[in-house]
Amino acid sequence: MDLSHNQLSGTIPESISMLASIEVLSLNYNHLTGKIPPSLCELLVLSELHLGHNQLSGTIPDSISKLASLEVLTLPSNRLRGNISLPMFDNLTRLQGLDLSENQFTIAISTSWVPQFGHLVYLGLRSCNIEGDFPPLLSQQYELEYLDLSSNYIVGNLPSWLWDLPYLRMLNLSYNQLEGSLPRKISHKFTVVDLKENKLYGSLPPLDFVSFMLDLSDNKFNGSIPATIGSIYFLSLSGNNLTGKIPSSICTDSNEWGILDFSNNKLTGMIPASIGLCSGLGVLKLAQNVLQGEIPEELGNLQTLSTLNLNGNRLEGIIPLSISNCTGLKVFDLGNNKFEGSIPVWIEKLTDLKILSLTSNNFKSTIPTQLMRLHNLQILDLSNNNLSGSIPQNLSKLYAMANQSQIIEVELRFSGSAGGLRYMQSVYESKYEDEITVWIKGRALTYGRIYNADKFMDLSGNNLSGCKENQTEWNNTANNDANVMDKWWAVGMGLSYGIGFATIIAVLCIHSEREALLHIKNNSSDSSLFVSLREKGTDCCDLYGISCSNTTHHVDAVHLFGLDTVEGGIVWQSLCTLTFLQTIDLSYNGISVLYKAVAILVLKWIFCTA
Repeated sequence: MDLSHNQLSGTIPESISMLASIEVLSLNYNHLTGKIPPSLCELLVLSELHLGHNQLSGTIPDSISKLASLEVLTLPSNRLRGNISLPMFDNLTRLQGLDLSENQFTIAISTSWVPQFGHLVYLGLRSCNIEGDFPPLLSQQYELEYLDLSSNYIVGNLPSWLWDLPYLRMLNLSYNQLEGSLPRKISHKFTVVDLKENKLYGSLPPLDFVSFMLDLSDNKFNGSIPATIGSIYFLSLSGNNLTGKIPSSICTDSNEWGILDFSNNKLTGMIPASIGLCSGLGVLKLAQNVLQGEIPEELGNLQTLSTLNLNGNRLEGIIPLSISNCTGLKVFDLGNNKFEGSIPVWIEKLTDLKILSLTSNNFKSTIPTQLMRLHNLQILDLSNNNLSGSIPQNLSKLYAMANQSQIIEVELRFSGSAGGLRYMQSVYESKYEDEITVWIKGRALTYGRIYNADKFMDLSGNNLSGCKENQTEWNNTANNDANVMDKWWAVGMGLSYGIGFATIIAVLCIHSEREALLHIKNNSSDSSLFVSLREKGTDCCDLYGISCSNTTHHVDAVHLFGLDTVEGGIVWQSLCTLTFLQTIDLSYNGISVLYKAVAILVLKWIFCTA
């Protein structure tokens, strides 16, 4: 009986024991609550029981040992708890598949325990609070195909016998504290090898095999990338100590690629043009290395590319025109390099862009108005270049900053059967999340996901001018864009990421600036805004939401987060008085019209003329 994915709710009824002849019961992916009823263990001919991905609580009943015919038991992703001793399953002599992952169990595996059940094909104990050395009993599980012990506290050396298990195809030991090195050769039999975030070291063996996924990121591997790399759809070597050049043999016409991540190493040399032959490549991350030279024109052949991250290298030259062919790009990060020239106008062709970072380069000329056609853009960072001229008037056309948008992520899913067991697919789900590092006033913030509320624009560190037009011109523009601007979720400068204000030191703010802040307060319906500012003698620098420079005494940061109603024109006129303002938060407001206040996003100076 398969009742999975049916939005069933409530508890499993005790009367389920009346289904005495049932052999397979699957209640996966529902909303079931309560405890596993002991009556469920009266189904003596049951061969498969699947209760995963519900909200079940309590413990596994001891009477589970009655199910002598049980071959598969899966309980992952519930709220089950307790100290689990694996010998409780010894009576299940036919057991081939067991998954207790992602509950609140603490599982102790005795080194002297010899399992009485049959040879396992599938074992999932992810996030089960397992401690100590790698379980030696697994060395006798010769039929094991799928092993997931990730996100535990396993220490010691990665056992060499693990690579000799004849049928093992999917291995996930990520997020442990394992040490040691890899074997001289990894067998072609493996479909998935995930060893991310351990303490493994040594040089990498040849990677000349066909696999779906190989993730060795965030370890301590050193040496160079092997010259021979087979067809590995998802290959991540990021966060190690790899040196040398990226091998020019990395891609061939016959290989199908999805993700290639060599970021956060010490790689040198140039980006090989052969990467342009990586057919189907969706993510290319070479950030935080020591790569030099120009971006090869051949990267423009990667028309399936959704992420191109070259941040933090020593790359130079101009952005090649061929990149305009990569129209599916969502993340384009060239920050912290030595690129020069103008920001290309053809960038408007990349209409799917959600993140564009060109920070800390040598780009000159003006900000092209064509950028405003990137309606899906959620993060724009052009800070610390040599840009000049006025800020484009139509920034309100960046609609994604005015509306809710979906999480930016690249998700891969891979499914494979384990041992031919019904309902027992060893589905290996790997979600690859793009990271973006945003610099806010010298502070690096790295996000694994960019959520709906995270909208960011930084134009600081340039030679830009702001409000050149007179007030009438501002009003006309603002009124035209009012239907867009009143939807902005985070018109602000990075404090919407949750950076609070530090303790404010009273330094006696300037009178004209105090009057400007008072003007905003008097036109706000929020009584909590700048509390006590109306009181005579109150120093605005001593109020929550306002920060002043300790040296100049000028207001340099204002927090206007979450106001109900404020007239946008009043905000703009008042902010123009704060000529030393560096940081302002206008996120989550009911401001109806912002009168181009967006033009001062994280600017080091605001230029306001009569």
